[in-house]
Amino acid sequence: MQQRIQKVKPRGLSVISPILFQNMKSIYFLSLKLGLSHNEYREKFNIYTRQSIAVIPIAIATWEAFLNEVLFVLYSNNKISEQRRKEILKLKLRKKTKDIPKLFGGAFDTSTAPFQDYCYLEELRHSIVHFDFDLRELKHHILDYLERKKLTLPTFGKSGFVYPDEICSSEMVRWSINTIADMMIKFTSFCPNDHGIINISSRSRIEETQIRELFRIMKMDMTISQENYHIGSERAELY
Repeated sequence: MQQRIQKVKPRGLSVISPILFQNMKSIYFLSLKLGLSHNEYREKFNIYTRQSIAVIPIAIATWEAFLNEVLFVLYSNNKISEQRRKEILKLKLRKKTKDIPKLFGGAFDTSTAPFQDYCYLEELRHSIVHFDFDLRELKHHILDYLERKKLTLPTFGKSGFVYPDEICSSEMVRWSINTIADMMIKFTSFCPNDHGIINISSRSRIEETQIRELFRIMKMDMTISQENYHIGSERAELY
């Protein structure tokens, strides 16, 4: 007679958002190193890389994981009920992003960064995960914004990019990471005295000084551009 196996309820939780965040940063610096090693198309320190297509969905997953971890901490500290936690978990991510800060008496300013950048990042995530070739609407209200921020790569001569290659750049990767870092930093400002909130010290922005140091180590000039029209070739190390 087979013995019945009793399921044991786990007593703790290992957070995932810092793991996802550090992996995004690793992808960013790897993209820079490989792009420079292969003399990839670049505008100064903005290098062509398709890793942005992977990092954008990971960035949104990182943010949602962070919010869910915050909810778990609040529940563990008896600051919200299990029923309330489950209700919030069922909300759409944008709604969850607006509602969870209210538990601390705070709110994101929806008219400016980092919330505005976060919204664009979330829409880009949807355009990748639910890929659709008909992206005229996306071009109008997102890509122009990214171009103004100099996140997309300019084109040389008669060469041009079509979506999603328009967002395939190292600065898009860095922007995705920094947007989530800024959202976390802003979130913690709503609860400065709450010691139960997850520590985000390991989830810092990528600053230009770090890029400058990498270029120095690799003996590359970050003030010049590299024209390379073989950007469509697949690199095994990158993909």
